[in-house]
Amino acid sequence: EVLLHQSVKIRIGAIQALGWLHINEPFVIEALKERLGDTDDLVRQTSAEVLRDFGHVSAIIDALDHPQHEVRAGAAKALCHLHVVSYPAVEALRKRLSDPHDTVWKAVTETLRRIGRIDIIEEALNDASPSMRGAAARALRYLGIKTPQVLTALKNRLGDDEETVQREAAEALSALGYDKLIIEALSSPEVQVRLGAIRAVEWLNLRNQSAIEVLKERLGDDESSIYESAAEVLIKLRGVGILSNSLSHPN
Repeated sequence: EVLLHQSVKIRIGAIQALGWLHINEPFVIEALKERLGDTDDLVRQTSAEVLRDFGHVSAIIDALDHPQHEVRAGAAKALCHLHVVSYPAVEALRKRLSDPHDTVWKAVTETLRRIGRIDIIEEALNDASPSMRGAAARALRYLGIKTPQVLTALKNRLGDDEETVQREAAEALSALGYDKLIIEALSSPEVQVRLGAIRAVEWLNLRNQSAIEVLKERLGDDESSIYESAAEVLIKLRGVGILSNSLSHPN
């Protein structure tokens, strides 16, 4: 009960006492795991340190799957605080990139950055799971990572099979200041990338002349899905008059 006391100092004192007395019992481990979701940073950190001293870092890793999102986020922060870089920890963090709660995926993202494993996020852009690919794009946007490798990968994800991933990639490129890569993708040799780029122009409401001119060029695309989509987006952005005499495909 003392671990739930309204006083932060008393909660910390109780946790420290458990550590000093080395009361390494299952019910204590579970109670300390719960405190990883405490509202106070020092309480969370002290709980993590005692779990580590007890030899139960695995309990912190397990807490990443806790039903309460506060505990999941606290577990990610604890792994960062303790600088745990083991494979089980990194793999568990990777899986939490797609957590539905902002506090969790942001904590996971920050932890991966601070322990030097941004590569895990980059690799997730090519994960088999659409939710993971989208989460990776979201995380890279959040961190502001704009290396050539990341930008190329995000550009390629405009052609993803899943629209949610396309959107995340488009929003990431735009937030990172690279709308020009979306415009470049309008001329990609890959049909799916061209189509995704057209959708991105619409989603992001890109009305600059560069985007409009390349969209007009796409009216002459060999793929019906491309020229039809280009026409629809041009009308939405500039009105039907923009098409003038180009409404019909040359063929």
